[in-house]
Amino acid sequence: MYSKSALLVGLGLALAGPTLAQTPLTERTALERALVANFDLQVEALAPQVVAAEIMMEEAAFLPAIFAEGSYDDNRKSQNSIDFAALQQRIFEEENTVMRGGVGGRLPWGTTYELSLQLRELDNSVNRAGLPNALYSPEYDAFAGITLRQPLLKGFGRAANLVDLRVARAQLLITERTREIAVNNKCVEVLNAFYDLAYAESNVDVKTSAVSVADRFLAETDRRRELGLLSPVDVSEARVRVSEANEELIQARDFLRERQLEMVRLLSLPTGADGRTAQPMVSARLLDAAPVHTIAEFFPAALEQRPDYQLALKRVAKEGMRKSAASNERLPQLDLRFSYGLYGLSGDYQSAIDTAYRADEPQWGAGVSITVPLSLRDGRAKMQAASLRVRQAELRVEQLRQRIALEVENAVRRLEVLEQRLATARSSVSYATDGLNLEEARLENGQTSGFAVSELQRRLADARTRELAARVDLTKAVTELYSVSGRLLPHHGIEVAHTETERKGFNVFAPFDLMMK
Repeated sequence: MYSKSALLVGLGLALAGPTLAQTPLTERTALERALVANFDLQVEALAPQVVAAEIMMEEAAFLPAIFAEGSYDDNRKSQNSIDFAALQQRIFEEENTVMRGGVGGRLPWGTTYELSLQLRELDNSVNRAGLPNALYSPEYDAFAGITLRQPLLKGFGRAANLVDLRVARAQLLITERTREIAVNNKCVEVLNAFYDLAYAESNVDVKTSAVSVADRFLAETDRRRELGLLSPVDVSEARVRVSEANEELIQARDFLRERQLEMVRLLSLPTGADGRTAQPMVSARLLDAAPVHTIAEFFPAALEQRPDYQLALKRVAKEGMRKSAASNERLPQLDLRFSYGLYGLSGDYQSAIDTAYRADEPQWGAGVSITVPLSLRDGRAKMQAASLRVRQAELRVEQLRQRIALEVENAVRRLEVLEQRLATARSSVSYATDGLNLEEARLENGQTSGFAVSELQRRLADARTRELAARVDLTKAVTELYSVSGRLLPHHGIEVAHTETERKGFNVFAPFDLMMK
């Protein structure tokens, strides 16, 4: 058990340390190496960063935008009879220069705003110098004002306008949970391979010991045959036992080689210059007894800590956001528009701006517009689809809840069965040892044959292998229990580093706060 922050799963974890092929692996070093070297986890680590960038894009939609524009028009057009009577101009000429700038944007309630300043220089056939009615030559006007547009039905409210941002934030949590699931699954895979390798190493020791016992028995049988106490048949049986023990040892070493290659694959250990792969060894702590656990101890915690369950809940919340936005889509478009500004007209820009600043010529306006679609099919279809997606997500949560309950119950019950299996295997070792000792004593008294002794030697070796397998399976079962209850990563001191954007909120002043960053 390590401290909570002992191992952070992130892109910054280094691979420093001694060569793992030369130093026995512990659970921690194996997990550390596997989590850093795995390419799939590296890909998963980038997913939250991608979503975090998408969140910033959605937030940017509410940032004020500065705009500026300018235009120049040079027009000549003939006048009709009415215009000619009013202006006494056969050909109307004009040169207009317009400059406009300001700031605008959108608020989370759907309000669009624009603060603008407009300057115009109007030089035409009517106001040019020398004409009797020309007040200004040319005319300069200035206008500064604000324009607001507020949806009252469709497009109104934070639910409708922040849905993309909220869905992006929910997606960030989903990617984080998906990453935790990948890390958890990789830890289970590595730990199972780790314990399988521990079994393979110990089994080689068991088979090696069986070969040594068989060799000693063969030597003792030869000595006693020379003394006339045993027959050549007894020697042949002893040699058969030596051959069988060596065959079992070869098989155990081949299984060890396979487990070592699997560990090399999981840890991405380098290949030597001669093309040979590393031969990692482990230092494992196999359980001698099953820990006592109850279903009530793990099931409630599993619903809080399992990342796949939290992911399913977050998907329900995300679809709920979309459903809320879809309900707004069914409404007709009803917008309220309001504008207010100050106007000034003079013979130069400065005088026009001064006139507008004195507010001698204010201008304001208000209006309303409504758009009602002839068919409500689109809005109803969106709402129906959103409701069905919410129901699908809720059913998946319930399905997962039932599966978690079964997995936790099975894991706890399996510990009880494996505890009985381990106790039985130990009894078998004890009985086989006692039987072998008694049979060897009988052989010394000439009351049995070498075949019986060889058979008991084989049974003792098999019993020790079964006891070892029971301990390994018990240790792996504890790993499974921690995995299905969501406690595996904290148990091994692993903390998945989360993207900081996940913890940020959004408020109405966020656009202006972001401008100051």
